[in-house]
Amino acid sequence: MLRRPSLGFCLMVLTYSLCLAFFAWGIGTPPLDRVWQMHHELKTGRLYALEPRDRELLASALIRHPALGEALLPSGQVGIISANRDGWIDTPVVSIVRTPRAQPNQRLLLDVQTPPQHLPYRLLLEGPGWQQERQVQARGVLSLDLPPPPAEPELLTLRLEGTGLRADPSSLGVRVTFDPPEAAATSEEDDETEASQ
Repeated sequence: MLRRPSLGFCLMVLTYSLCLAFFAWGIGTPPLDRVWQMHHELKTGRLYALEPRDRELLASALIRHPALGEALLPSGQVGIISANRDGWIDTPVVSIVRTPRAQPNQRLLLDVQTPPQHLPYRLLLEGPGWQQERQVQARGVLSLDLPPPPAEPELLTLRLEGTGLRADPSSLGVRVTFDPPEAAATSEEDDETEASQ
């Protein structure tokens, strides 16, 4: 006849199980640490196409920590957090952060100087619950209207999809800017704040 385990044995097994669970939890990367790691990898171009899990982590971190959006941006209330040189993108997938304080009637301007051999290609701009798609047929300036900013910071994704496009600025030749420019909007807000004081 088998004896039932004693209470002391059950407590010992439970204690060891809880210890193992605690150490397993402690080994994992905290969400904000992973966000900062992704931010660095995005800025350097080491990472550009976010996995769905990482995209969800970054989007939810922006909502949980409202100041995070502005902390990730070099300046202003909307901007590219992916690798770029003065707006000239380095990768065919670009992550953009926009805070609730961004201009309500803002447009995304694309100065397309892509080498002719890589034209045409498909352009896709996605945000939470919306997307815009365009075909880029020739060089020139392309404008995409952004919906009004939501009440929480958001993560937008701009994708360039075509043959020959790769994570190389010389194959892409696209500069991303915003209209009205964020720097001008920020300085106007600062001037208004100083005038009211």
